[in-house]
Amino acid sequence: MKEHKKMYKAGKNWVVASIVTGAMASGLMAADMDNVQADTTTPDASSSTTNSQDSSASEQATIKVQNQASTPQSKANTTESTSESNTTAANTTGATSTSTDNANPASTSSTAAASSSAATSSSVKQDDTDAKKDSSKASSEITSGSKTTADDTQKDTNTGKTNPNLSTKATDVDSLISTGDDIDHQDTSYLAMQLNDPKAVQVYNQLTTTAKQVAAAAKLVLKDITPDQIKVLNKIYTDDQTNVGTRFTHDHLASIVDKFLKGDSSYTIPYTKAKAVVNMPAMQNVKDAKTGEIANLEIWDSWPVQDARTGLVQNWNGYQLVVAMAGEPHKSDDHLYLLYSKYGDNDFNNWKVAGSIFGYGLPAGTGHWSGSATVNSDGSVQLFYTNVTWTNNTNYQRLATLTMNLGIDGDRVYIKNTENDHELFNGDGYYYQNFQQWLDDKSGVDNFQLRDPHIFEDADGSRYLVFESATGSIDYQGENQVYNWDNYGGTAKDNLQRIITLSNKNKSLKLASVANGVLGLIKLDNNEKNPSVAKVYRPLVSALSVSDELERPVIFDINGKYYLFTATRLNRTFDVDSNNEVKAAIGDNVGMLGYVADSIDGEFKPLNGDGLVLATQVSANSRTATYSYFAVKINPDNIKDKTVTINGQTYDKDYFVNHFVLVTAYMSNRGEAAGKDLDSTLAPSFLLKLNDDGTTQVVAKSLTDQGVWDWNEDSTNPSYFGTKASSSLTPEDFTRVEVNDDSGHWKLFDKVTRTYLTGFQYIRSSDKTVYYDQNGDMLYGQQFIDGHWYLFDETSGARQYGFQTIKDQNKTVYYNDEAQMQYGFQKINNKTYYFDKSSGARTTGQRNIDGKWYLFDNQGVMQTGLQFIANQNKFVYYNQAGQMQYGTLTLGGKKYTADRSSGAIKISDGQQYIDGHWYLIKGGRPQTGFQYIANQKKTVYYNNQGQMQYGQQYINGHWYLFDKSSGAMKTGFQYIAEQKKTVYYNNQGQMQYGQQYINGKWYLFDKSSGAMKTGFQYIADQKKTVYYNNKGQMQYGQQYINGHWYLFDKSSGAMKTGFQYIAEQKKTVYYNSKGQMQYGQQYINGKWYLFDKSSGKVQTGFQYIKDQNKTVYYSPKDAHMLYGQQYIDGKWYYFDKSSGAMQTGFKTIAEQNKTVYYNNKGQMQYGQQYINGHWYLFDRSTGAMKYGFQHIREQNKTVYYNRLGQMVYGKQVIDGKEYSFNAATGALMK
Repeated sequence: MKEHKKMYKAGKNWVVASIVTGAMASGLMAADMDNVQADTTTPDASSSTTNSQDSSASEQATIKVQNQASTPQSKANTTESTSESNTTAANTTGATSTSTDNANPASTSSTAAASSSAATSSSVKQDDTDAKKDSSKASSEITSGSKTTADDTQKDTNTGKTNPNLSTKATDVDSLISTGDDIDHQDTSYLAMQLNDPKAVQVYNQLTTTAKQVAAAAKLVLKDITPDQIKVLNKIYTDDQTNVGTRFTHDHLASIVDKFLKGDSSYTIPYTKAKAVVNMPAMQNVKDAKTGEIANLEIWDSWPVQDARTGLVQNWNGYQLVVAMAGEPHKSDDHLYLLYSKYGDNDFNNWKVAGSIFGYGLPAGTGHWSGSATVNSDGSVQLFYTNVTWTNNTNYQRLATLTMNLGIDGDRVYIKNTENDHELFNGDGYYYQNFQQWLDDKSGVDNFQLRDPHIFEDADGSRYLVFESATGSIDYQGENQVYNWDNYGGTAKDNLQRIITLSNKNKSLKLASVANGVLGLIKLDNNEKNPSVAKVYRPLVSALSVSDELERPVIFDINGKYYLFTATRLNRTFDVDSNNEVKAAIGDNVGMLGYVADSIDGEFKPLNGDGLVLATQVSANSRTATYSYFAVKINPDNIKDKTVTINGQTYDKDYFVNHFVLVTAYMSNRGEAAGKDLDSTLAPSFLLKLNDDGTTQVVAKSLTDQGVWDWNEDSTNPSYFGTKASSSLTPEDFTRVEVNDDSGHWKLFDKVTRTYLTGFQYIRSSDKTVYYDQNGDMLYGQQFIDGHWYLFDETSGARQYGFQTIKDQNKTVYYNDEAQMQYGFQKINNKTYYFDKSSGARTTGQRNIDGKWYLFDNQGVMQTGLQFIANQNKFVYYNQAGQMQYGTLTLGGKKYTADRSSGAIKISDGQQYIDGHWYLIKGGRPQTGFQYIANQKKTVYYNNQGQMQYGQQYINGHWYLFDKSSGAMKTGFQYIAEQKKTVYYNNQGQMQYGQQYINGKWYLFDKSSGAMKTGFQYIADQKKTVYYNNKGQMQYGQQYINGHWYLFDKSSGAMKTGFQYIAEQKKTVYYNSKGQMQYGQQYINGKWYLFDKSSGKVQTGFQYIKDQNKTVYYSPKDAHMLYGQQYIDGKWYYFDKSSGAMQTGFKTIAEQNKTVYYNNKGQMQYGQQYINGHWYLFDRSTGAMKYGFQHIREQNKTVYYNRLGQMVYGKQVIDGKEYSFNAATGALMK
């Protein structure tokens, strides 16, 4: 990297160092800071390994200064460690002060000298937390090799200029701490309060403005900050760069890692039964594009041919088409094939191969990688792909396209030919890294990526490609990005902790320095079969210092939003330790990220807060390991009913297609990673729910057949439903087989021993434990085995666990984790139950056990505390052991008497507070349900034990809210803080859902959670998009929202699109498909229009387009641009048939076989005209330029116009005869 070259080489001096600071790695708590000085060594080589444990001490390079003027350095004592989280402490003597003169956040160099004392242990503390010692030690940073002292004025590392605010007086604290965009909650008084300490002042004067902001936000103790920490702080900067799009931050990554480890079902890729997975039949005995051999091919990155506008799978002449990368295992799998099957056919066996798109015998060192495809207007297929050439020891990638012409022969689809194959984009160098930039900065851990173009057509007909790339010069990769505060995204404390931790890890630091993956966007011109790039946009998403790979982006619009998905792997991030932790826990680290925006080039917000949508929970070498996730919209035409039911949940058809997408992938890692002959194949697809609140949910029981790209009501295939256990294969899966003998008994046959197995056996493919008797027959129902009762499913034979109802014995029993029936008292899920000691039957109601009375509810749960026995009309009290109590009792500080025989307690009528609960007693009985307390003017609710309830309660199918203190039922709008939502309760206290008309305003509440909606919302049953302000109220008329004007119907609130007349402003404007008012030139329905850049008013008549230096004309009738000859206000004009530009000068009108002349106002001229030194004559009626002899009646002369239409003079030979024309007037002389 160019910046790195500047950093490491200055004149004859080579300076090499790596930060070994770990002092703040424990939450910025106090950490021992031994005095540190650098030793000398040689630069270490970059490692190309990205998935091994980062080694701090073994890889730490301390300072080497080749400077004869330098003072000798003392040797450092180092302690080796191979853990990413450990650090090396170097013990040094001597004291210097630190200068920030040359600290420049635009590079990573520093000439500051470390200052520390051997007798001092410094630390960074949190102001309000007791400091805990940490074994991590501070390190030295890069020094100049000579001592420097802090000057009274120093340079600001953000600007390189002398900063007068850095004086030793340090009085104007407020002026030094701004409200930086990403440094939140800065306490401007916090640093000022510390400046009565000379050490704090000394540290303060050495910090840059940004470092002060960080110190204030993180509440650091100035006097305890070490010189080495100062250097790290002074490298931190903010660039406020908006040209890199949405940032995938360190905070996002930390959250994602946590979700991987927790295995949250919301993100877990559904488990597939491994034994159900098969190699793709269509790829058997296929000709390999490279070797030419007939072989069984494996298939991986694949995509359907889609409608570029809708994103739906295209129905091409009754077929669905898929493009896939495929090839022979262990040989070559980087070429593209076309596959097809009948449209709507879900059968994996029915796919066929049309052939290799690029032919056969393809040369070594070439490849064709992932992309997308759509159908052109003439029926041809436009393929967008990645063209790859092996050069400079890497895959040189370019975005490319070609046209495929296809044919049908019977039931066979074949490739006729291809054309228009050309490269589209090589990286512009500014937004996106080009290959030369990568070569200039080539390192062993950096990858070049420019691939995976995905075609998308917006509502206005504009076509775009989203693709994977890396940042260009606008915000280039480099070690400086490690100190870019904008890349972190967390709290000040977390950000600082991560920066210091990362600066201490050599391997991770190297990876972070080259991590610059982005999702890019370019616009194509209107030539669908031979397109070129019309515009390059800034990245949509960037992962600077976080990840170097965001693969296979997919974008589409749905329900008024633009969704962007990308596949990714944690081992392509900088975080070596987290990747290792996830891989150790799961065995793989792949997933999918998702983002949502209001426009194609808008601000994409990460779904689920951090972007994670999918996370694997199976090992990379599992048969069911998946990758290369590809989201596809669902075609409403595929759904015949008005509703769709998934996992017992029924949705309206419109809601379903606007909130669910199908996710496809390939299965098993390539190269027989799961086992011999287990090739990479297409995986079963599954559904992903897109919630309106920006969250998502994997639908686990939605797996389809393998290779389904276009979901319909018959797509789900339960035979693929698996569990974590059944998602992988073991050697036993290849040696044991279930068989059904002639008598109908299921047996388990062992191929090795050639015997039928007996006893308990675990069947992995079905994830069940069964039992085979001495004859090898599977048993069912209740079975007494080795002194214990077991229960086996009557159909599958699976051993049962937990609560089970034995219907023919009218009892509920419980089987423990060993599936054995339990007896007596049992603690289950923190609840106590009692099971009959003889029959195992669960007890309910009152029961005398060993001379003590107990009470169990109708679910068998033992009760404690005050209870009302309704059929005996008495209150009794059970202690914590569940035993009824007698005699004098003290409940809630008040004494009661329990009858010594019956245990009955007398309680007075009215409201009574007993043992922590309010009761309402009438006639000695507790009241239940809703009750109105007249003297307190409140409605409350008592449960079936008569206890007043508080907070949210679900009662008889409705949610209610009761005051947490008084128990009063709430109505109206209420904010539920713990769920961060506002809801509405009607006069009956019931939570409301959907559209509600309240106090003259329309509101919308989520149909599931009741949360009040704000912002844009699509009302499916009314087929309208509306907008709710931050109070949740539907808006009408013109509204200015997030920098755009919108128009909503004054009656229905429906968002308007297209041309609209604003009567009160007497103007016609245009709103695009997103409802945003448009300005300037706009191409609408095949015609150009012009809208005022300020008011949006449609323009008519003559208009000058400054940036195109042309005058055009817009029809006064319908406002679109006019072309060709136009008669305007009694004058003829001519406008270019392509650009609409008004023409001046000579113009040949081919269809009228005439040449005319338009003056500088664009008006056609007639009669005699003096033009550029020549007289011309134009027909007085048609404007046609005259030639030859012409008589000018008003001048009584005959003149001659040559073939250029110019009047001639003097002697002229015309048609072989000599004529003389007056030299002044041109008149023919006799």
